[in-house]
Amino acid sequence: MTPDPKRSRKETRSAPVGRSPDWRELAQAAATEQDPTKVLERARQLIRALDAESQERMEHLHEGKNGHKAAS
Repeated sequence: MTPDPKRSRKETRSAPVGRSPDWRELAQAAATEQDPTKVLERARQLIRALDAESQERMEHLHEGKNGHKAAS
């Protein structure tokens, strides 16, 4: 059984207005994209989302360490 190359509207929709898609949604979109140009753009979006999440985690980690030292 081969997968249907057409995607449903639900699969091609972007994230709701005001909310950027998370990396999981972007990874799924890149994995199912058929157009090579769009695959590259999805991959770039995925990298940006992963970088942003990583930055948020690092900031959170540093905030936790700074708060812990102040309490000591």
